[in-house]
Amino acid sequence: MSELAKKYSHLELEQEISAHWQKQKPLAFSPQAKPFTIVLPPPNVTGDLHLGHAWDGAIQDLLVRFKRLNGYKVAFIPGMDHAGIATQVKFEKLLKQQKQSREQLGKELFLEELNNPITNILLPIVADLSADPEFGTGIVKVTPAHDQTDFEIGQRHGFKPILAIGPNGKMLAVAQEFVGIDRLLCRQQLIDKLTKNGSLVETKIHLGTLSRSERTGDISEMLLSEQWFIKMQPLAKLVLKLQNTKDATRFSPPRFAKSLKQ
Repeated sequence: MSELAKKYSHLELEQEISAHWQKQKPLAFSPQAKPFTIVLPPPNVTGDLHLGHAWDGAIQDLLVRFKRLNGYKVAFIPGMDHAGIATQVKFEKLLKQQKQSREQLGKELFLEELNNPITNILLPIVADLSADPEFGTGIVKVTPAHDQTDFEIGQRHGFKPILAIGPNGKMLAVAQEFVGIDRLLCRQQLIDKLTKNGSLVETKIHLGTLSRSERTGDISEMLLSEQWFIKMQPLAKLVLKLQNTKDATRFSPPRFAKSLKQ
């Protein structure tokens, strides 16, 4: 009897099994076949796998194979992350601190509390490894147009970057009532409004790193903008061609003319 491997390798078994089924050709289906779709849920926001995942995956695998063998057009689709559960738990803890519950709020008010208290825009909630679940509430807002890490998160989840701060450091129209206000002043006014309407739980001071202008000492803000490039080779050819005419650029001392052609 061979020794049992320490780690399971699906490749050693699946390749042989797959080749067998492909040879038997039981997987063909007609264009008129009925569709059967299962959305494959990804791992938890924590990234930890447990027996529940194995049990769930085994059932999905069984259903997919069974339907496929019965002539269905089967689609096993990787789904979106399901971090809504973790978000709900965090939010319910905040409600508990205020001696409330989601049942008391009701569905509409509960969802309203999860909206952006300021612009009435429903915010998408996703899970991403960039967020630290042990930091604060474990939930963090992202601004893909104003932070490099947030931009990368936005790219992974298909967020549309929204510019809220203009080149002059003042808020743009998307900020609605705060439009035209300097972004530093806007932050304080935003805190004041959240405090007034009861949406702010608490504020804490955290040490961090800020980029500052070398000349003015002002805080630098990341702004998403288009970057353009110039093809220099066509321009270089024009300059070198000009050097063979009477309008050539004269260098002093003349030996530097050779550097131009290098």
